[in-house]
Amino acid sequence: MKSNFLSVNYRTLLLSASLFFGGVLLTLPGGAESWSAQPLVVHEWGVQVFDWSKPTPTSPPLPDFIHTDAHPGTPVVSTQKRVKDLPPDSGIRFKPVLYFYPPANQLGENLVGVEMRFAYGHANAWYPQASVYRTPGMTANAKEPDWDAWRKANGPRMFADPKKLAVPVPDDERMELVWSRLTLSKDVPAGVKLPEVDKGHWISIARQVQSAYVSNGTEAEKFLFYEGATHERPAVTLIADADGFMSRPSKMTHIVNVTDLPLYNVFAIYHHDHHTWIGYATVLEPIKPASQQGGAGSTITSLAVPDFAAFNDWTDDKTIVALTIDRLRATLTEGGGLSINHDLRDPADPQGPTQCAELFPDEAQALETIWHDDFFNNDGLTILYRESPAALDRAMPLNLYTDMYHYIKFSRCGLVVNKNIDPAQVMATYFGVAALPYDSKMPAATLAALKANRFLTEGNIAYFERLGRDPKQIAEMRAALDKN
Repeated sequence: MKSNFLSVNYRTLLLSASLFFGGVLLTLPGGAESWSAQPLVVHEWGVQVFDWSKPTPTSPPLPDFIHTDAHPGTPVVSTQKRVKDLPPDSGIRFKPVLYFYPPANQLGENLVGVEMRFAYGHANAWYPQASVYRTPGMTANAKEPDWDAWRKANGPRMFADPKKLAVPVPDDERMELVWSRLTLSKDVPAGVKLPEVDKGHWISIARQVQSAYVSNGTEAEKFLFYEGATHERPAVTLIADADGFMSRPSKMTHIVNVTDLPLYNVFAIYHHDHHTWIGYATVLEPIKPASQQGGAGSTITSLAVPDFAAFNDWTDDKTIVALTIDRLRATLTEGGGLSINHDLRDPADPQGPTQCAELFPDEAQALETIWHDDFFNNDGLTILYRESPAALDRAMPLNLYTDMYHYIKFSRCGLVVNKNIDPAQVMATYFGVAALPYDSKMPAATLAALKANRFLTEGNIAYFERLGRDPKQIAEMRAALDKN
């Protein structure tokens, strides 16, 4: 059951940074020529916010030029082929062609197609204008195209007769936003102006990243932007220190992962009365299913949160920047990726599953600058973590297409902010949830308190579910929570 109180907004930037190198030209038998495709690097970052103190989401206002579900505007129509309908790369060019793109002097037209959807909600804002916008009603019953049947009817595109390539690739009508043909350029395209925003606006900060301009022919921006209203719950919860985490129960609580995928770079920041405490975990692994835990118990990863009512080991003010801003920027720029198996690619095939989460330093700086206060300056307890690329692929399916002269190197970085968490409510919530299936005479005040701490209660229910609690009892817990 999905409740409306779980609605949150997910604000995303797709930053397209095009890196081009001189192609290697090879002469093949018969005078034909071939070359090595060049990488098109695409980085995405987004932030999701859960405010644990209120059941309804709030989102900062957007500039008037942003397209929204309430005012979607007129889709952009191109008379040229969609990127995914372009000819595939057979490895042999019957008419020898070479595009040369030196890093400092980008030339020519560079094409990309994008289509995406919010699996747990719907798109509500985007820019530049899309080629296709599908409402929730249009996508509700849409199915994935039958690619096998289409290929059987039309034959393989690779080495196909040019006449067969005139048959359009099927549309995936599950996708809410489609940009069928975008151009990337070093400079703002001629005849197009960037919308004006104030100097301190987040869009102005995001434009400082050294990425390519992306244009649909009538609008351009330094990035592709899309936002969605989703129906999700936080991937973390806080539980009481009462189940053998330590040798003696205490009022300490623990942040645990209640999903089936790892969480990374987990920050816990507590501000109160001019004092600050900072905790950090590199990774919080998911709790193994009960069937894998064994009969002798198991240890799960957690981030311990002290009892602040009896606490005096506060973080030194001199180290706060190093433990928050510096650490976040460093972790977001770690790692990298190597693209493989991109020879003989077909523009109709999008990139594969996302493996990387790396950002460039200026991207990480812009992200942290825009969201600094939400990340690090809230009163009370805030939990910040990075989702895995697999979780982002699941929540926001996204396909990227480019021509046969390039291949995609894609990285997704999604951060989640959980703010206004009250640690003092953890004990009562934990034991209240534990009693939900058993106590039909639970005091109304106790049940009301559980409903008032909805994210915390939902998270504790998910925790017991991960531990293997009887599914019937889990259903009873959720039914009690949803009962008026």
